[in-house]
Amino acid sequence: MINLSVNFVFDIQNSHICVRIPFAFEPSSKLTNYNDLSEKHMMVLTLIRDNPFINREQISKACGLRTTRIQQILNDLKKSEKIERIGSKKGGYWSIK
Repeated sequence: MINLSVNFVFDIQNSHICVRIPFAFEPSSKLTNYNDLSEKHMMVLTLIRDNPFINREQISKACGLRTTRIQQILNDLKKSEKIERIGSKKGGYWSIK
């Protein structure tokens, strides 16, 4: 059970009001930097975000790239720990970190 009995904090200044609102969960403090990714890497990452169950052939069609290039991009994203594969090749899904 989550305890939501946290006090709200209002900080009133001359030009603004700051309100601190508690989360119902502990937000992740890990920040992932996507600035180092190419346009094609970002396109693949966006497709995975929109459909975690997408396969390599579907990504290939959507991007207009060969499946071997898609596999290289997926390997790059896995190596840089931006994504990981959960489950099997056929029944699994992609998780964005």
